[in-house]
Amino acid sequence: MSKSRPYPYFCFACKTQTVRAATVSRDVPVKYDGAMHTVHVAAMPVARCETCGAISEGIDSERAFDSAMREQLGLLTTDEIRLARSTLALTQQQLAEAVGCAAESLSRWETGGMVQSRVYDTMLRAYFGLPEFREFAGALGEDKTLGRSVVVRNAPTYLFSRYSKGPRLAPLPVDRGNQWNGLIKPGDAGQYIGTGGAALGGGAAMADLHAAAPPGKGLAA
Repeated sequence: MSKSRPYPYFCFACKTQTVRAATVSRDVPVKYDGAMHTVHVAAMPVARCETCGAISEGIDSERAFDSAMREQLGLLTTDEIRLARSTLALTQQQLAEAVGCAAESLSRWETGGMVQSRVYDTMLRAYFGLPEFREFAGALGEDKTLGRSVVVRNAPTYLFSRYSKGPRLAPLPVDRGNQWNGLIKPGDAGQYIGTGGAALGGGAAMADLHAAAPPGKGLAA
């Protein structure tokens, strides 16, 4: 469907001059990241013949599909990518280099010509939302050894807690006297990082932490 083409125009099927702008509801099957999805487009702009019902799609149809697909799959929209890049005062080339994609791909993500993969969507979210990630991405360009080993910092204090919706990390006040300045990962069978960075055991460590916890600072049941 072309915005510049005046309505009504001749139908390619029945040759009558009764093609006008219309909207239709469509369920479009699409393969994304190796899996099939059905994208529902509630109001897709099309050109429809009022005589024979023939329908043709165009750029407006594609934009409606792109928007619906991003929304249903939880992906960044074209406007969100473009606005975030602009806020950071980056060119498309600079952002593309930062997240490791081609500038042409980034341009198509911003215009709706292509939908970014889940991996790149996550990369963009991390770059936009985490200053530390932007710093890391910048340093990675100079130091290719970054990320080849695991680094654990003792910064904020967190303890494993259980909530109605499952295990999460919950903040706990620092108590230097009782060594409550570590990071404890969810899962009783996991490894727990202590104050000095040493790995503690699984269930036994949980029991020890229960016993050693000051009043009111233990692990929630």
